[in-house]
Amino acid sequence: MKRRLVGLSLGMALFAALLALAWWDVLPGGWTLRGWVEPHAHREARHRAQHRSERLERFQAERNLAAPGCILLAGSSTIERFPIERWWDPTLVINRGIDDEPCEELLARWAASLPSEPIGGAVLYLGSVDFRRLLASPDVIAERAERVLARLREQDAQLPLLVLGILPEQSMPAGWAERLAQTNQRLRETCLRSGVEFLDTNRPPLQLPNGDLNPTYAADRWHLNGEGYGELVGWLGAEHPAWEARLKR
Repeated sequence: MKRRLVGLSLGMALFAALLALAWWDVLPGGWTLRGWVEPHAHREARHRAQHRSERLERFQAERNLAAPGCILLAGSSTIERFPIERWWDPTLVINRGIDDEPCEELLARWAASLPSEPIGGAVLYLGSVDFRRLLASPDVIAERAERVLARLREQDAQLPLLVLGILPEQSMPAGWAERLAQTNQRLRETCLRSGVEFLDTNRPPLQLPNGDLNPTYAADRWHLNGEGYGELVGWLGAEHPAWEARLKR
């Protein structure tokens, strides 16, 4: 009997160890196991909310660090990951990006993102999450972006604004390259109507002939590496020299 209890205890300990290794993705099955404990959609939403809260707390803590007339960069993870300090003074160009944030959430937290001194302009990355995670149509994304731009214009009709087009991603599903091109065209048209500048990012060398993100310029499936950001900065200087002057003042 004692021998059977010892064997049972060892078996339970081994089973617990295997579960732990799977949970932390050392062994296969962790994703499925975590889904049994908490549905993946619930966990992802909780992580997004927690990250958003942490970013907003940081913005509040940094309100007094930005210089008057600074340029504010806002949008989803492409902005949050932007290595601003490689090209610009981080007190003159401030990062207000939040990972996995759609247009409506950016609009809702805009006031909480502002520094204590008036800004001199804003560079916006709008619609990427709406396109990828929310699977919104080109027209719906353009409408959401237009609401963001209209609200900013209501607050300051003369504020310089620049919208970055939505970047491609690696290994896009069938039909996504065409949908992305249509979405960026709608965004360009929206910016033209709103008197806002637009920078196309869905093009070579960041874009491959099939429409995917070029891995040479990618950190992962969705994001740029340093060279990719360098291309964006180069386009900005070549095609929008007034913005380069604002960013490098």
